[in-house]
Amino acid sequence: MKIHFNHVNLLIQNIMKNKFFKYISCVALLVGLLNTSCDKWIDPALNIDPDNATDVYSALILPAAEANLGYMYQGFDYAGITGMWLQYFEGTDRQAMGMYNYLYTSDDCDNFYLSLYSGVMEDCEKIIERSSVEGKTNPHLKGMSEVLIAISLGTVTGLWGDVPYTEAFKGDGNLKPKFDSEESIYATIQSLLDQAITDLGSADNDYEEQYISNGGQDMIYGADYSLWTKAAYTLKARYALRLSNKATFNADDCLTWLSNGIASSGEDFQFNFYDAAYLSSNPLFEYYWERYGYAFTNAIFTDMLAATGDPRIVVFQNDPNDTYWSTGGFALGYASSPCILTSYFEAKFIEAECDMLKSDAAAAAIAYNDAVTASLDKWGLTTADGIATLDNNFAAFGNDPSGLDEATVTAWLAANAAETAGTITMEKIMTGKYIAMYAQGESWSDFRRYGNQYPALAPPPANTTNGVFPESYLYPTNEKVSNGANVPARGTVTAKLWAFQP
Repeated sequence: MKIHFNHVNLLIQNIMKNKFFKYISCVALLVGLLNTSCDKWIDPALNIDPDNATDVYSALILPAAEANLGYMYQGFDYAGITGMWLQYFEGTDRQAMGMYNYLYTSDDCDNFYLSLYSGVMEDCEKIIERSSVEGKTNPHLKGMSEVLIAISLGTVTGLWGDVPYTEAFKGDGNLKPKFDSEESIYATIQSLLDQAITDLGSADNDYEEQYISNGGQDMIYGADYSLWTKAAYTLKARYALRLSNKATFNADDCLTWLSNGIASSGEDFQFNFYDAAYLSSNPLFEYYWERYGYAFTNAIFTDMLAATGDPRIVVFQNDPNDTYWSTGGFALGYASSPCILTSYFEAKFIEAECDMLKSDAAAAAIAYNDAVTASLDKWGLTTADGIATLDNNFAAFGNDPSGLDEATVTAWLAANAAETAGTITMEKIMTGKYIAMYAQGESWSDFRRYGNQYPALAPPPANTTNGVFPESYLYPTNEKVSNGANVPARGTVTAKLWAFQP
């Protein structure tokens, strides 16, 4: 039988084609089996680590934001640096000595800047975003977060002036946010606080409360929204007063807000540290403990107290018989000392200043006397029981008791908190506030508002700025490197910020 070559070729092609299609069919079948069977015999949650949550309740973010704010606000990068420039403290060794003499670089403030943005404000922005979802709103949680952002913004703009906000917190959406003007940041602060007051007063329940309690997460007021509202009103007055040199400032607005604000020392807006084997300690204490010899309470400040026999010397310095003691003293520099974010005595000093700006000397004198008394009362110095508690605390640390008694304190108040319309002056108000605001960074804003004249301080002899007081922080190195095109051009630490210019 004769077979034609073309027939043979066609036969081979058909055989190969059939084999190819069989091969492809087998592969397709195998892939299909794998795809379908995975759902049946491989648990889709196999690679989810139960110990590493990918999502949390918004309320669980709140305590971290509060703790970060407390730690940064009371830490040496803020309370310490400004405290040295206000001569509450003296830098006596290494970096602290240089900083005390105004040698402060962009590298020195990287950590503080980053921590306020990523450790406080970004967390609070997440809470606000998650708490605004329709049908799952958390108005009170949102309001608390707005207050925390407001005080954080107030802190950064008070140090750097123009700072990012409106384009910040976008992640990969915008890695180079613009810097908002200092003026607009102050307007934003007031808007945030207004919205916070509205949210905190909401009659609606927080959606998450059915799963987790806000009260169990809020480490400041235990979710007492009325106290958060009072803090918000007090902060409105503080940040409006920052602009007392501007034509738009209205003292009556501040007084109205204060009437709705913190009304006693028991309502102070503060973060409390708890000494658990120094694991959750006040950061000023940690600085002193870990860097002993770098900085101490300044004799310039304690001599000011000693000149009038001011009872607060025992809590600000702790032991007047000890030349050197921790930055912050018992009041703000022990392991369990609080971070004061704003207080009743600050509110009363704001009231006194606003009354004085309105030329109401009689009201200013009353508010000033109340402010000084409230400052002593804050530290337990106005009652026999309070003084006894202080003595016991000092003795527990192996220090000398205060040596005070109630009669001594009463006599001091009679002589130093008894101003009248005829004796009160702005210098007395601002110098009194400077003393009461010991170891609190906000005091530096007051000093700059009045051209560095209250109290009467002189730059340290070894200063590096030719006798010119610092007026601002330098922009951080990391911000210059990552967002340099947007970082405003500014000179040295002596560059005056817009808010404090006449």
